[in-house]
Amino acid sequence: MSKIKQEKIRRLTLAGENKQPDCVPITSQIETFAYGYAGTTIAEVKKNPIKGVQAYKKCYEDFYFDAFFEPIFVHPFAFFDGLGADSYFASDDGVTAQHKEIAPMEGTEEEYKALIKDPTKFFLDVINPRKFPNLNGAESGQRKAVVDAMKGAGSFLVGMGGGNMALPILTDTPGFMGGFIEMPYDNIFDFLRGFKGSSIDMRRHPDLLVEATEAIFETYTTECEKIYSFLNALSSPPRLVKNAYNVFVKAGEPECSSFPWFFNPTHAPSFMNQQQYEKFYWPTYKKTLELVTKWGGRTCTLLEGEWGPEKLELFKDLKKDSVILYVENDDICAAKKQVGDYQAIMGGMPISLLKSGTKKECLDHTMKVYDECAPGGGFIFTTDKSLLSTDDCNPENLKAVNAFAHAYGRY
Repeated sequence: MSKIKQEKIRRLTLAGENKQPDCVPITSQIETFAYGYAGTTIAEVKKNPIKGVQAYKKCYEDFYFDAFFEPIFVHPFAFFDGLGADSYFASDDGVTAQHKEIAPMEGTEEEYKALIKDPTKFFLDVINPRKFPNLNGAESGQRKAVVDAMKGAGSFLVGMGGGNMALPILTDTPGFMGGFIEMPYDNIFDFLRGFKGSSIDMRRHPDLLVEATEAIFETYTTECEKIYSFLNALSSPPRLVKNAYNVFVKAGEPECSSFPWFFNPTHAPSFMNQQQYEKFYWPTYKKTLELVTKWGGRTCTLLEGEWGPEKLELFKDLKKDSVILYVENDDICAAKKQVGDYQAIMGGMPISLLKSGTKKECLDHTMKVYDECAPGGGFIFTTDKSLLSTDDCNPENLKAVNAFAHAYGRY
C-alpha cells in the first residue's frame, strides 16, 4: 500500500471517529457524473465495466479526493434489466441515473400480516413476481430471466470488485464504503408501499406498520447486514476468513473495523413529522445503527432532505462517536454546533453553488464552512448531494474547491 493511500485512510478513520486528523478529508460523490465527464454512458459501462474504471480514474486524476464512495457502479442496472424491471434507468442523456417508484405491496391487513410472519418469504413469493415482469411468463421465459439477471449481477459484481481493487492502486484513493444498510422502514417506503401507500398506512394500519418494521429488522435486516459486512473485511483476508467462519459455520456475528464505513441512505424521515419519525422510523433505525456499532463498525448515514434539529437531537442517544452524519439540506454549520460533540459531520458544499456560482463564491463558501465545522476534527468535506450528470456542477469550480479545501483544511 502506498504512503499516500495510508495517509488518506488514517485521515478518514480519525475524522470518522470524531477525532482530528492532519487535515480535513474530502470524499467524492460523483456517481454517474464521472461517466459524462469522461465521455461514456451507463449503457457502455454496463457492456464494458473497464470503461467505468477509466472514467473514475480520470476524475480522481483531475480532482483531489481522499476517498471515493462508488467504485464504478451505483445501481445494478443489468440485473434489473434481466428481470424486466425499470426500477433504475438512464435518462435521455445516457448518463443520469434515475429511480422509478414501484409499490407492489397492497396495503391490506392480510398482506401486512404475511409480511410480519416471514418477511423473506413474503418478498420472494409475493413481491418479486409483482415487481419483476419477466418472472411471470412461461417457465422457459422465467429461466431465461433468471439467467439474464444473474449475468447482469455478475457484471455488476465484477465491476464493483474490479473498481474497488483497481482504483485504489491506480489513483492512491481508497473507497470509504465497506457495507450497505437499507433501514427497515425504508424497505417498506422504497420497495413495498411507496410514498403514498406509506403515508396512508401510518394512519390506517399504524400498529401493523410498526410490527412490520420490527419483523424486517429481526429476520431480514440483521441477516443482510451480516452479508454486507464482508465488504468491510475485503482489505483484510484473515478477518474475512474469520467472519465467514463466524457467520456461516457458527451462525454468529461478524467483526468489523472503524474504516471503511457502512453506508446508509435514508429516504423517509424528511417526509415525517417528529411524532411519526419517533414512532415508525427511529426505533429500528437506532437498532440497526447499534448493530453495526456492536460489531465494531461505523455507519455513514446520509440524512436526505431536511431533518431539522429535533430529529438530529436523537443521535445523542447513540453511542458517542459511532455515526457519521452526512448532512444534505440542513444547515451544516448549525448541525455541527448542535451534535458535533457527539457524532462526526459530513457534507458542506451545495452542488447548486458548484453549478451556478462563481469560483470566488464557491471558495468563500468553502472557507466559511471550514472555519465553522473543521475546528476540533470530526468533519469530512463533500458535496451535499451526489453528482449525477455533467450539468450538476461546473467541473472547474469543483476542481478549484477541492484543491483549495485540501490546502486550507490542514490543522
